[in-house]
Amino acid sequence: MKKLATEGEATSVRRLTEEEKSRPLPSDAGALLTELKKQQLPEGAVKDLRAFARFYMWAIPLFEMGQVVIGKKFVELGLVISKRFMVGLGRDKMPRIELQPPEMQWFAHMPWAYAGIHYKTGRIILVCRPEKPLSACFFILPVDILQKIEPFRGHKFINIAETHLYSTPYNGPKICLELKEIEDGFFTKQKVKNKL
Repeated sequence: MKKLATEGEATSVRRLTEEEKSRPLPSDAGALLTELKKQQLPEGAVKDLRAFARFYMWAIPLFEMGQVVIGKKFVELGLVISKRFMVGLGRDKMPRIELQPPEMQWFAHMPWAYAGIHYKTGRIILVCRPEKPLSACFFILPVDILQKIEPFRGHKFINIAETHLYSTPYNGPKICLELKEIEDGFFTKQKVKNKL
């Protein structure tokens, strides 16, 4: 179950700064763009690629700091950046993640399938749907204090929303994902295929 902003709600698009415009593109960007133009991608695939592009634009300054690592099937956020994601129980005693507005700009558009918790290492794993082009890639969000996620045991869902003052009503995007416990084998190469 996932709830996002309705189509009628306005979506703000962030403009690139001059510094971002001057950064060189990855060496294979031209070939990738040519290949994408050749293929007639379904509308859903284009939407998912746009969501990942929003994430990538947000992450550009963080690569040099070593706070975002992109692997073949995963994206791992560093501990410093993960502190912008507030993890704990909400007022309703349900698992909750609250994001700062810049993070919500890309997060709300990602094609999430479910959230997993690896209690032993204190990591939240957000898994994308199995459809291409993101094809079940996952984002790893480390938690600085294990006690924050211990109360999540036994819960079946996690709510995700933008941070706001509790005294004011919140009308922004809200996401509710199924919550699963992740086993150790999820992170081994042989078992990733089976788990995803």
